[in-house]
Amino acid sequence: MVAAHIRASAGYVPGVFHGELTYFQGREEAWRDFHTFWNSVVDGQIDCVVVPGRGIGVLQEPNVKTLAAELRARLDEV
Repeated sequence: MVAAHIRASAGYVPGVFHGELTYFQGREEAWRDFHTFWNSVVDGQIDCVVVPGRGIGVLQEPNVKTLAAELRARLDEV
């Protein structure tokens, strides 16, 4: 299964997303410039929301509560 995932990832070329993007970035990775990747695949505005954690850690307790609240706030706006 891992080999199939690697093959699929290697051949994948993302298309351009026409719209706005909200990017949730872990606070411990805030030094990373998210524009490096996202500017090449998004032609609209990119909103970066910094949440506690790093990588998958943003989806774990207690960090996920903040992520959920930030996501809910943005969903309520639309």
